[in-house]
Amino acid sequence: PSWVSKLTSSTRLNLESNSILDVSPYLMDATNLRDMNLSLNRAISTFPPRLYQLKNLETLILNHTNFPSVNFAQSVTKLTQLEM
Repeated sequence: PSWVSKLTSSTRLNLESNSILDVSPYLMDATNLRDMNLSLNRAISTFPPRLYQLKNLETLILNHTNFPSVNFAQSVTKLTQLEM
């Protein structure tokens, strides 16, 4: 949804258990985002390339999703915690 683009100063986003099908392109405007939780969203089965654009992301939680294993840390240099 487009309201996500208004989260430009937000540092945390918890989308756990929301039946998300894809990561919104509007999320890329949230450049200050440091922590994101997408756990328990089994409908997302492919890794969204948009997440690579969140260069300030430090924590990404993907528990109980259908994401394949990814080498996310190489593209997001500030990532210190990845849970899958």
